[in-house]
Amino acid sequence: MRFVRELELPNRSLTLQYRFAHHMYQNACFDALRATRKVALSRAIAERLVQRYGGQTDRLSDIALLFEVARDNIRAAEYWNLAAQAAGRLYAHDDSARLAQRGLALLANEPSGTDRAAAELGLLMTYALAIKTSKGYAVSEVGRSYERARELSRHVEDPSKLIPVLIGMSFSGTAAQLRDRVARLDAAGVTEIAYQPAGPDIPGELERMWAALA
Repeated sequence: MRFVRELELPNRSLTLQYRFAHHMYQNACFDALRATRKVALSRAIAERLVQRYGGQTDRLSDIALLFEVARDNIRAAEYWNLAAQAAGRLYAHDDSARLAQRGLALLANEPSGTDRAAAELGLLMTYALAIKTSKGYAVSEVGRSYERARELSRHVEDPSKLIPVLIGMSFSGTAAQLRDRVARLDAAGVTEIAYQPAGPDIPGELERMWAALA
């Protein structure tokens, strides 16, 4: 190990940064750990990074990778989504799509539940936005992502999650379909409903609205 530099953390505490002299030493050290030890250390480091750095964009992928090694796939997926969103804000839409796909792949074998549904829903929305921004609204992947997001929105606790899904679906298709759907969404007051307090009847009302608009 060799000393690199002294750092001031966001909470103004000081820390020291060290680095392995060669990546081969790092790999050898990592390979020597038992699987259970790798999981425990990765989780502890990830939690500490979350505590110290929060949502700083340059740490999101590191945190996601650590939770992935710790086998906490849902939290890893959530941080891959945050990393994908950060890439999108920098107009790196291909990177955004790639990071979102990595998060989605982690969730493929996770059991069904509200936490998995919420994580997958967020990743699908990020992925669809990246694809339609870089390749266009008519790409089939966009429509498939929103269809899956629509299905998942029935299983999350926040009914308002359905609203951006329906709006996203309305913006997929040909230019003529877009103009027609946007006009009908505006006439139906979807944007006004988005600002109303969520209630138990909102999912059913939005489903009926979408049926009328489709």
